[in-house]
Amino acid sequence: MVTLRRTRTPDDQYSAQVPAEKAYLKNLRRTGKRLSLQVTKEQTEQKDWRCFLVIRERSEELVRELCQGLPLASYLSFEIAQLDLKHAI
Repeated sequence: MVTLRRTRTPDDQYSAQVPAEKAYLKNLRRTGKRLSLQVTKEQTEQKDWRCFLVIRERSEELVRELCQGLPLASYLSFEIAQLDLKHAI
C-alpha cells in the first residue's frame, strides 16, 4: 500500500496535470496494477490530505517507479508498506 501526502500546495500547474494523473491511474487500474484508491476529502487541510493506493507489483522498487511516474509526483511524498493480502479479512 502506498500512502501519498502532498508536499506542495496545489497551484495552476498542479491543476493542469490533474487530467493526466487521472489517465495514469485509470491505466494502472486497467492493467491490473492498481487494486484500490481512497482519498480524503479535497477540503481537508494541506497537512492532513492523504491518498491510499493498493498496488500490485513484484517489488517495492517497482511500486516506487510507478509512483514516480505519476504526473503529480513532484507534489507528493510516498510511504510504501507491503500488505499481507493472503490474510486480509
